[in-house]
Amino acid sequence: MLFLLLMVLLYAGSLCHAQYVGTAAGTPAGGPINNAVAGHWFQQRGNGTANVAVNYDFVSIPNTFQDSPALRVHGKPFSVAFWYRSTQTGPFRLLWENGEVFGNTGYVVGLHNGYIAFEELNGDPACPFTTHPDWLHGSTATNDGNWHHAAVVADRDNAHTYVYKDGVRDDDGTLAYCDPADNISSPSNQWYGIGRNSSDYDFAGDVEHFTSWAGVALTADEVKYHMNGGMPQYGNVGVWYEFENAVGQRVPDLGPNHYDGHVSFFSSDANPLLGPGPAFQAYVVDPDGVPMPRVEIVFTAPATGPSGTFINGLRTVKVTTDPNGIATAPLFTANGIPGSYTVNAKMESITAPARFSVTNRVSITASAGTPQSTTVQTPFTYPLQVAVTDPNNLNPMPNLTVTFKAPTTGAFATFPGGLATVTAVTNASGLATSPGLTANNVAGAFTVTATVTGGSANFSLANSTATTTALSSSVNPSAYKQSITLTVNVTAPASNLPSGTAYIDDTTLGTRVATITVTKGVGSYKTSALAVGVHYLQAAFTDGAGFTPSVSPALIQGVSQASSTVSLKSSRAPSVFQQSVTITATVTPQFGTATGTVTFLDGSTVVAGPVALASGKASFSTSTLTVGSHSITAVYSGDANVTGSTSPAFIQTVNQAPSKVTLAASPNPAAVGQSVTLTATVVGVPSGAVRPTGTVTFTLPGNTVLGSVAVNSSGKAKLTLTTLPAGSNVITATYGGDSNFTGNFGTVTEVVQ
Repeated sequence: MLFLLLMVLLYAGSLCHAQYVGTAAGTPAGGPINNAVAGHWFQQRGNGTANVAVNYDFVSIPNTFQDSPALRVHGKPFSVAFWYRSTQTGPFRLLWENGEVFGNTGYVVGLHNGYIAFEELNGDPACPFTTHPDWLHGSTATNDGNWHHAAVVADRDNAHTYVYKDGVRDDDGTLAYCDPADNISSPSNQWYGIGRNSSDYDFAGDVEHFTSWAGVALTADEVKYHMNGGMPQYGNVGVWYEFENAVGQRVPDLGPNHYDGHVSFFSSDANPLLGPGPAFQAYVVDPDGVPMPRVEIVFTAPATGPSGTFINGLRTVKVTTDPNGIATAPLFTANGIPGSYTVNAKMESITAPARFSVTNRVSITASAGTPQSTTVQTPFTYPLQVAVTDPNNLNPMPNLTVTFKAPTTGAFATFPGGLATVTAVTNASGLATSPGLTANNVAGAFTVTATVTGGSANFSLANSTATTTALSSSVNPSAYKQSITLTVNVTAPASNLPSGTAYIDDTTLGTRVATITVTKGVGSYKTSALAVGVHYLQAAFTDGAGFTPSVSPALIQGVSQASSTVSLKSSRAPSVFQQSVTITATVTPQFGTATGTVTFLDGSTVVAGPVALASGKASFSTSTLTVGSHSITAVYSGDANVTGSTSPAFIQTVNQAPSKVTLAASPNPAAVGQSVTLTATVVGVPSGAVRPTGTVTFTLPGNTVLGSVAVNSSGKAKLTLTTLPAGSNVITATYGGDSNFTGNFGTVTEVVQ
């Protein structure tokens, strides 16, 4: 008797168009894709004639597909997506081409120096290379030996082309879409993964799941959908090639190594709701372990509940085992009901089927109500809401029951009626909303979980203790530029001392004064930056774990002008008549720096000003003060921040200036009886605009007065004599002084012969 053994092989993504996980570089789920195709390619060109060297493997797309518009991309948007891995370096290594190679017009996709690259073959004058750069590269090298997903999207309608790596835009610049003239000899000149006729352009590596769309520019979400195993489908434009997979029409490898493949066209406008699932494989051997070829296996999915369909919407398909005893089911797509179920693979002569455990997954995310907090024993502001979609986030999932569950110990919240668990049903938009929650009396953070068959989402909630915040000032009112300390005190019930962050705002100006740290209920901030005026200051406590935010009452902080004092200093005190004197006023504000002007007075008479302050000082110089005492004061004008003030009186004493007398006789010597003129010149020391006045008395020894003469306006006094005795006569001229100058004398010796 012959006993057959039916074994289950579940190769998720191994030999089929499978669902991949993740968006980063990596191997599709279930292991490397079809190691047998490493370094082998296939070709479709025109009527299937081979155009590559016999050393390379290729397949021919059947004639039944050749005239399809799905193979013509010129004049349309188009997209290409595939999985690959390679360590190849060097210039352009061709993976896909659509156009006339020898006519140098069309489009190609490949690896260039390890980067995904797209090139427009600009042989047509409509797209000259000199005015239309024709390269667009990825910005990240991918020849690292890992599996990567690549896509090139030519968006003709928006005149741009994009490169994607692992589901993310990765192009290194911009490339405007160019439309070479449609002079292609055949509408189906399309290659996959072969290079040209020269090995200089051949790609080396693994390639899988080539898909192209003519007339479609995939969106970023659709690129991710394809990467995650989905198949964006559009009417009569999708072309899909998989190596050695029994889906679609089988196409033979025309090269020497016989790596056959399959090609399919898609004409449905509907996207699979949950995306394609894993491949199912049944391995049939006899009792001796020898594979059984040409054995019919029936794959059956459940008719109701969570399930799915094979190609063409069938729930049951028949597949014949290959020479290795393996029967591979066609593409399987989950239905719209999440949950776990079994797909059976049955051989007629074996009663018990092989069973595949399958789960239709969904994507569930917390869409509203997280994170949030409330005071203990008060309701939360927002209900919890989840969004439930297919795994690729493309379609909402209505009529699904979502269970919301809160913890029951420590800090938690309850739904109406004190319930910890409630359910809600997703609406047409895939949204399910919980009833409101009320916090218990324990402060702390906790998580509420929302679950649906096939997924769960978490909500971050927190119960907080109520706080009270107060703001105080060390000096109020304060003066301009006076340093003050603003103190924030935060209190809570049960002697809790909150810690966290507080903000002090000036609500009058709408500005933030400070951000401070509150530790054990206290935080402070020193400032001298408040402007003159009235400030309404408010402190807001926030970011305190386990404590609710709170805002202090307004603190009315008055800031007045700073006071000032003025002092005076003289460069000479006392001084003498007509001597230059500089009087300097120094303005000292209570805080800060003073600006403005100073006016100088002598008694009630303004003698200088207003003089602008420079570094708090103002001065004036004069040499016109009269002899006597002068009461000098300085009046500071004040400014917006500092009050005005007047200095104490400074007494500047001005004394008489010294005088100097010079005496000359002419002629000298003279004869007895000859007329002699004596000239006395009187000047002040220092000299100035005012000259000495008064009289000069001329005398001989023994106090013999020769005469007295008034000093004229030139400061001179002259006396003419004819009575001088013979001999040497010492004559003295004595100036008696006036109100401004002291007296003095001068002498001369007149010789009379």
